[in-house]
Amino acid sequence: MAEINPSKTIVVSYDMYTEFEGERELVEQATAEQPFQFTTGLGFTFEAFEEKFKDLKEGDTFNFTLTKEETNGDRREDLVFDVDKQIFCVNGKFDDKQIYAGNVIPLVNAEGQRMNGLVVEVKEEAVTIDLNHPYAGMNLVFEGKVLSMHDATKEEIQALINIITGQGGCCCGCDCDCECCEDGECCCEAEEAECECTCEECECEEAEAEEESAEEDASSGSTDEASDDEAEIEAYKEQYGEDHVYVVEKGVIMLYNKRRGW
Repeated sequence: MAEINPSKTIVVSYDMYTEFEGERELVEQATAEQPFQFTTGLGFTFEAFEEKFKDLKEGDTFNFTLTKEETNGDRREDLVFDVDKQIFCVNGKFDDKQIYAGNVIPLVNAEGQRMNGLVVEVKEEAVTIDLNHPYAGMNLVFEGKVLSMHDATKEEIQALINIITGQGGCCCGCDCDCECCEDGECCCEAEEAECECTCEECECEEAEAEEESAEEDASSGSTDEASDDEAEIEAYKEQYGEDHVYVVEKGVIMLYNKRRGW
């Protein structure tokens, strides 16, 4: 019996617009020179997004809308909160080079998944952080073209799984064929090196290795869920210092890297 492979590797170019209260705004572009590539069935993109390509083929154009329910949901006011300003101090000085209104800072949760937080306001004693996705509460409109489509190979699927699970691939966290990445290692790991990747999503940070180490430490030991949470928090505090760890809510922890900021 022939092996059935339901996954497709699809390469598309598109313009993406947000749609809110009848108004549209262009917020993202994937050009033919720097297209978006994804493999279906791996949870790499929204399920509703993948479904739109089910009946398309290479060369087809598309124009569709994903509702907020199919993407990032509604805005939640409980995800906007104040954090003690002290957590952003290094050697007694507030890090105003990294923490300022409008800047986006990375966070990590208990499972090691990364998310972004927007600095809304810097007050006298606190910093207001917004954990809502920037497109929360908005519909997303995609207009574009299918550049290529083929059955995903085992190698493509495994490479994506390695990236998702952190077992290999470029440290940049991007899905690109960087010349600086060899044997699963990125040249960006050198302390003073600059990343040679050309993709926009490249986010090489020395802090990644430190955070992954803390995550591994925190996840080992006790099998009791409450004990695991406490152990994880303690591991982060030991790694980064007690003053640089802030527990937002269960499973969401903010880390501050004392050498490079966030």
